[in-house]
Amino acid sequence: MLSLENTKKSKDVFQAFNVQGRKNFLEKPTLCPLCGFHEMGAVELLGVKPGPFFWECERCNSRFLRYTFRETKKFLKESEKLWYDLDGLDTIWLELPN
Repeated sequence: MLSLENTKKSKDVFQAFNVQGRKNFLEKPTLCPLCGFHEMGAVELLGVKPGPFFWECERCNSRFLRYTFRETKKFLKESEKLWYDLDGLDTIWLELPN
């Protein structure tokens, strides 16, 4: 599972997220830069940045940067203080919007 908690156990946040290389792709690549597979997905990180944060190969599960290395580190650093109460998510649809 992709989680910011995993990054605290790793010396390198990019290693924890299985990010390959430092090259960034603003648009989703048509082929995996590592294995050449033609199906790429998008990985979103709740609270970090709206929309896709990493691109992920559907075959080898390698992830690739969408933003530059420096931007990615900055966005992750800014999100370190976020906290989510996940206990009520399974019934959140029953509540009125805030």
